Amino acid sequence: MAESYADSSIRNRLIEAGLTELLEHGSGDFSLRRVALAAQVSCAAPYRHFKDKDELVRAVIAEIRENWFLLASEIGSIFEPGTAEHISELLVACVRFWIGGGNFAPFLNVGELSGFDEPIIAATAAYAKAKGLSSDAATELTYALLSLTYGAVTLAVSGRLDASSAADNLRRQVAALL
Repeated sequence: MAESYADSSIRNRLIEAGLTELLEHGSGDFSLRRVALAAQVSCAAPYRHFKDKDELVRAVIAEIRENWFLLASEIGSIFEPGTAEHISELLVACVRFWIGGGNFAPFLNVGELSGFDEPIIAATAAYAKAKGLSSDAATELTYALLSLTYGAVTLAVSGRLDASSAADNLRRQVAALL
């Protein structure tokens, strides 16, 4: 049976409210009642769309992941894959994605985000192949780029750098590395 537009709209509102709930309260104090209230639906509505709290949390994380993959894909369509410019723009977008707008940085430690690194790993592999790097050198480059990226996010989240400075510093470090 196809999901109706109204059901889809309620599900989307629950996911949006769930994201806000996770950002404000974390997974430990996540409340379906607050989510329902914020989504302006009955307290029973979340259970009509999700088996339990964990399924809603997974749906929120899937939404975050989908948004990141869409952004990474758009960057890949603008900058030629396998180039230093593509990697640099992808990593800067990553930092801005995690600490800008919704400040998704708290989700970096959530296990369900496995695979988030896929666009970065793929871009680095394409670069390494274009440059004729060995498998070991490509792996080392991948870890270095991921370390720089997560370091920039951590510094920005901790308040040691603002988002713009973190992105600018990352861009310079990536240019020096590549």
